[in-house]
Amino acid sequence: MGFHGNIIRYSFTPLILLFARHSATASSLLDSSSGLTPVAAPQPATLGGQQAWTNELAPGRLEGALRDSLKKLHLEYVDLYLAHMPTAFSDDMSQKIESSVEDIWRQFDAVYKAGLAKAVGVSNWNNDQIR
Repeated sequence: MGFHGNIIRYSFTPLILLFARHSATASSLLDSSSGLTPVAAPQPATLGGQQAWTNELAPGRLEGALRDSLKKLHLEYVDLYLAHMPTAFSDDMSQKIESSVEDIWRQFDAVYKAGLAKAVGVSNWNNDQIR
């Protein structure tokens, strides 16, 4: 077994993108009638992160999907962006799309280098898929 770096275990606060995929949800958080006032605040102790769904892992889709989510949530970046599974599917999730683990990871490397995610990682991957 090779060295894969240190494994860091911690909890993070996921951005509720399953529900906040619509800009109205994110906007309502900033709406004056919500009683919430956006203020400048220091970096929180918790991390805001999200997982890329398998339909966002298809070749050439990841960066656009993340940019769309960030725009809807009025964010410039996420603290942690995870590859949910090492498998890519079509938009309607009905068809598996050929995409190697290496190709998926290259997309994550690109969003990291673009500053859209402060850290990237994986979830629901086994040791063989990580090697």
